[in-house]
Amino acid sequence: MSERFNSWIKEDRDKPILTLFETIRRKVIVRFTDKWVEIKKLSDTITSYTRDRLNETKKEARKLKVIQGRGEFHETTDNFYRTWIVNIGEKTCDCGEWQISGYPCMHVMAVMAYNRQCAHDFVHWYYSRKLSKTLTVGI
Repeated sequence: MSERFNSWIKEDRDKPILTLFETIRRKVIVRFTDKWVEIKKLSDTITSYTRDRLNETKKEARKLKVIQGRGEFHETTDNFYRTWIVNIGEKTCDCGEWQISGYPCMHVMAVMAYNRQCAHDFVHWYYSRKLSKTLTVGI
């Protein structure tokens, strides 16, 4: 992180300290403004980063087979016959990734494709566009 910051202020390092701080302040304001504009452009309920991550997971999920269980339980199997149980109602998967990260794992994405459900509805609220807007309001 410090390397990235140092490369960010590389041209301004030789300036006096107050001028350097003012330059950093302006760069931060520009960065926050750019992020705010990007967030305002979103028409989705989730952020663009979350959407990209879900698309990558969806590609991985195509390799899995889904077996319908009772109610909200499903079983996913890969080519090596490893199995994972997914409970859509309680938002749990045997791998634990969904519970920890808040993103549906590839097992959950396979079940959603099987049931023709939208993955956006199963992402933790933390990754929503609404929260991103709320967090950047005062900036």
